Amino acid sequence: MGFGGLFNEENALTNSANQFGLLAGQMQQNAANEQATALDNQANVAIQQTAQNVALQQRNIENAAGTQAEQYLSSGVEDVGTPIAVQNETNQLGQMQINSMLQQGQLQASLLRTQADYAQDQGLEAMLGARGSADINTLQNEVNQTQTKDQFMNSLIGGIVPGIVQGGFSILKGLI
Repeated sequence: MGFGGLFNEENALTNSANQFGLLAGQMQQNAANEQATALDNQANVAIQQTAQNVALQQRNIENAAGTQAEQYLSSGVEDVGTPIAVQNETNQLGQMQINSMLQQGQLQASLLRTQADYAQDQGLEAMLGARGSADINTLQNEVNQTQTKDQFMNSLIGGIVPGIVQGGFSILKGLI
């Protein structure tokens, strides 16, 4: 088997290793993309749950303010002055709670989306790493083949040239 057979086997092994590496990189990227999708879905659910909780809290605040007004009116207190101030404070505190809930839901969704982006980045990094390794393996294989050919040619030339030179001197001696 000459160089062609040897190099064909080396090329086949390099190609196989590259394909396995690329397949592993693709699998990691697919898994990361699935994780990113799941995290994105969780972010959407967090926003929906926040909206539902806010609506429920808004209803509770309105009910509390209505109950306060009914109690004041049923006890004979007019709906002016202190009772209005208490109702306003109830509404203000309720609105602060709603704002806090909205902010918390948005932060949770933002965190989940950031994690989704990070997962996608890791998947892309895995794929690019596999591609880079495959390119390096191919390049190293080509360098090794070139070095092997160069070594062969140098040894071949190293064995032929001295014989030619010595043989040439023998011919010249016979002529002199």
